[in-house]
Amino acid sequence: MRASMLRILTYNAGFLKVKLFGLTLVEPAPYVDERFRYLAPALLSTGADIIALQEVYDRDQQAQLIKDLAGIYPHQAVSPTRFFRPLGAALMLFSKFPLMDVEYILFKRFPLDERIFVDKGMIVATIEAGAFGPVRIANTHCTSGGALHHPEGYYTSRARNRQYRQIFDTLDRDRGMMRLAIGDFNAGPVVLPENYRELLSRGYTDVWVACHNDASAPTWDPKNELNAHGPHRSTSAQRMDHVLFHDGTGGAIKVKNAQIVLSKPCVDVPTGKVTISDHYGLMTELEK
Repeated sequence: MRASMLRILTYNAGFLKVKLFGLTLVEPAPYVDERFRYLAPALLSTGADIIALQEVYDRDQQAQLIKDLAGIYPHQAVSPTRFFRPLGAALMLFSKFPLMDVEYILFKRFPLDERIFVDKGMIVATIEAGAFGPVRIANTHCTSGGALHHPEGYYTSRARNRQYRQIFDTLDRDRGMMRLAIGDFNAGPVVLPENYRELLSRGYTDVWVACHNDASAPTWDPKNELNAHGPHRSTSAQRMDHVLFHDGTGGAIKVKNAQIVLSKPCVDVPTGKVTISDHYGLMTELEK
């Protein structure tokens, strides 16, 4: 019998931009408007079945992206923008398969300034993924410490661990199906091993490690032109974007492939070409 494949992409688009009276106040990764125009064609080119996006803050951009992808990805979920949280959580989930039981769950622990301006949490949904059956998925963006705490500091590390536990506690209510924890976890095996150990403590498989020996391959790099002059330019390169899965079907699902994608400069800007995001995407193929 021919094997079935499920392709999953996680990608932090890096589209944070805060304007006031037409003036840009905050834009950690520059050229947001220019980069956005390249996003939909790039996502369509990947051939993913499920796409988890982070940091798409602007509601007009969210609406345009839904429109641009609707022909291939008719099923979408977007994190809500709550009252007095002007930026929201900026999470989007696209699927070729139907979504059910969609909910947005706010984290119980994250820094004060993030509580004021943004949300931190996860989109959780069940995807009817064809031959794979129902798949429970969480798309998330965990804390980097906000403006008050260093991304690699003690407080931030503890807050992230509590967020990880909340993610897995939520997913593991449905142990009879495959579970996926996807997104920007702001920690990796080399720079923040204590956080990474927490990510693996519930028996989830890191798809990159299942396919590669190189644990240090970064999905965020301060040498990237978009990061070279940004607020986190002094932090370490790391693989912080992950696809973690738990096979609730008794071992029938395997990791076939994992690769870093959307890493080449392709956006024309006055200084030359830059990548679509300050992160790179992570694509994985699961086989059943």
